Amino acid sequence: MVEDIIDRAEPAAKKLRDHKGNIRIIGQYDADGINATAIMYKILERLDKNFSYEILKQLYEEDVERIAQEEEELLVFVDIGSGQSDLIKEHILTKNKQVIISDHHDPAVTAEESESTEDLVHLNPHYLGYDGGEAISAAGMTYLLGKAVDTQNTDLVHYALIGATGDVQKQEGEFLGLNQQIAEEAVEENMIERRKGLDLYGRTTKPLQKSLMYTTDPHLDGVSNNESGAIQLVKSAGIEIRQKGSFRTLADLNPEEEKKLIDTMIKHAHPVQELLNNVYTLENGYEIDEFSTIINACGRLGEPRKGVKILLENDLDLAEKISRKYGRKISSSLRYVEDNKQNEEVVYEETDRCNRRKLQYRRRLHRHGSNNQHEQRIL
Repeated sequence: MVEDIIDRAEPAAKKLRDHKGNIRIIGQYDADGINATAIMYKILERLDKNFSYEILKQLYEEDVERIAQEEEELLVFVDIGSGQSDLIKEHILTKNKQVIISDHHDPAVTAEESESTEDLVHLNPHYLGYDGGEAISAAGMTYLLGKAVDTQNTDLVHYALIGATGDVQKQEGEFLGLNQQIAEEAVEENMIERRKGLDLYGRTTKPLQKSLMYTTDPHLDGVSNNESGAIQLVKSAGIEIRQKGSFRTLADLNPEEEKKLIDTMIKHAHPVQELLNNVYTLENGYEIDEFSTIINACGRLGEPRKGVKILLENDLDLAEKISRKYGRKISSSLRYVEDNKQNEEVVYEETDRCNRRKLQYRRRLHRHGSNNQHEQRIL
């Protein structure tokens, strides 16, 4: 139960409320870490604390040593630190600093060895019998810490779900474990909308025919990687593809139109059942899978602070710029692979292994999305 986490988080919450000096947040660069950083940012801002943050790809010993030498007296590690808690004890606690770790990765030490002390509070779901791989993400753990600090932090709940989505903690469109409880809370608080529908990438931002043609897992015969086929499918359902001169998105369809599209797909023997899931839409209009992909892209592009900015300021113009930039980078990378596929110095994997990698990548694209036709065609 989420109450278990909130109860366990109370010592960390008290430490945050009571601390008078400077605080440093250290987060990881993926979607989960960026969302966890944004949550902690809001927690500290609302407490009127003096703080700064940094986001790392990994936490190496040299990073721990460097952080130990800096001026902040309280260090808060989010989505990072559980695997390096021994290094944190060795290099940071010996400098008379205090530490909070809010993470979900497999911890390096046992529950007995991780017992909280006056200087270190270690929050990790594994210590409470929950699987951090699928039950809750670091953003979820940090959100529950925020609730322990002040119940008004409930309005940060959507960050927890964006982080969990980025860590692929959904199966067939639904959150699992503790994430499911957090999702119910988000729906009840009207921070997120949930409805059953076609779970296609770009549901809220891409033209309907693009969402259909980008669907490759499952494969839609005559539609996947075939824009004209996708347009014909929409028209055969009796649905107007444009409205006021602009292409419509799947989210633009009313329930009756979406039902017509589903019925038409069934008539064409498309595997619709595999695409019908709970669809979660954020207040900013983005479907949660697509938005988490954009936040994750900020880290992949080496610009994780832009991800924090998008979240904190709801900067949708920047989100769209990141989406386009990431699409261009993927397209460029795949063109390089295609151009060099006969070059053994570049492509050296044996065929069976390479095919398995392609299949795994295609599935990841379906989960995380791709807005690039060239990328889909190659795969």
